[in-house]
Amino acid sequence: MNRRVVRFVTIIVGVLAVCAPFVPAWGVSEQPQPEPSTGDTLFLSLDEAVELALEKNEDIQIALSSLDKARGRKREAYAAALPHFDFYAAYTRNLLRPVLFFSDPDTDETIQIEIGEENDFLLNISLNQVLYAFGRVGGAIKAAEFFVKSSEAGVEATKQQTVLAVQEAYYSAVLAEDVLRISRQSLEQARKHFAETRKKLRQQLASRFDSIRAEVEVKNREPDVIQAENAIRLARLDLKRLIGIDRSVPLALTDELRYELAAHSVEEAIKEAYEKRPDISSLRLQVSMADKIHQVMKRNNFPYLSLFGNYTLQGQQSKKFFPERDRFARSLGLGVSLSFPLFDGLANRGKVAQARADLNAAKYALQKAEKVVALQIQQLFDVLRAEEENLRSQEATVAMAEEAYRLAMVRFRNGLSTSLELEDAELALTSSRLNYLEAIFRYVITKERLENAMGH
Repeated sequence: MNRRVVRFVTIIVGVLAVCAPFVPAWGVSEQPQPEPSTGDTLFLSLDEAVELALEKNEDIQIALSSLDKARGRKREAYAAALPHFDFYAAYTRNLLRPVLFFSDPDTDETIQIEIGEENDFLLNISLNQVLYAFGRVGGAIKAAEFFVKSSEAGVEATKQQTVLAVQEAYYSAVLAEDVLRISRQSLEQARKHFAETRKKLRQQLASRFDSIRAEVEVKNREPDVIQAENAIRLARLDLKRLIGIDRSVPLALTDELRYELAAHSVEEAIKEAYEKRPDISSLRLQVSMADKIHQVMKRNNFPYLSLFGNYTLQGQQSKKFFPERDRFARSLGLGVSLSFPLFDGLANRGKVAQARADLNAAKYALQKAEKVVALQIQQLFDVLRAEEENLRSQEATVAMAEEAYRLAMVRFRNGLSTSLELEDAELALTSSRLNYLEAIFRYVITKERLENAMGH
């Protein structure tokens, strides 16, 4: 493998090493060197990897925690529409009894009269229920419901992004296995060529220079295999991280890089994305939520009509710690209150302005997201069409390169060509296979990204 091909394979392996490859795979995968194992090998298909990620991925768990928080806010909003009961109980030991002061109008003297007993018990139960708040309570509840739905859409968006990340990581690991297979094939071809050259050298049909050159080519291709094996380990580690399994568990990937040509139109894809993408749905719900909050803020200067009630039980006694029954007094009261904020220092006007700004920002965010989605889908369609043409071209190139290598080997064995001609044919075959790997991988990943962009 000459310097250009070595550099090409190194780039593929390097990209895989950081788990963000944009390169492809060719043919049927074979398993690389076994990983350090602490248990049985886990045979894993792409669907199984996705299922594991949806159960264990940390990003999804974070999104679910945010959803729980949103549901808590919804319950908090409902609390404003329900009655509030408060209970209060107290015991007081009057070491010095309270005193009332009276003035004698005849003598102008002040008379002090002690009241109460040494032991004072108090129990109070109060009720408060909002009867009418001019839409503020209902608006707050509706805003909280929109927030919950937006959070649910956020969970779905996180799941879709996780699925895409798992697909890319899985296909990257499969690609790494195929790169290793081609690297091993290339090394094996170099070894066969070296053996053939040595045989010809003994028959005086090749020079010592040809033999040394063939041996150097073998040594040059051995590092490619080592790099490819390391790329597999790194790609598998990234996949294990995404699906939440221990890094020591050995993996055997059961799916191959296969492709099916996509059949969508750009306009249909954009329309479907607007309808199905959870992030777009979440932004629409955020607009609705911001609108409700804005309405609530505008009504904060309206009056509150509330029902209130109080029940009090109080008992006092000095000779005994706990008062007897006839030493207790009860009181009960119910009423209706109307409160009207006359002037709050223009604080609510500031809150209304903030809510209006949040509403406008939410609308602009939705408009921007829709434009970005349309552009993203158009770009992915363009890339997909280009990759489709490239894929068809590379399929034909591989077939021609294989035939050219076969003919070059026949010519070399029959002494009709030099080792340089055979090495050129080997280089062309390896390059075509790697290019075919790249074409398949790019097409599959681009198609998955398009499906993700459409909300699938």
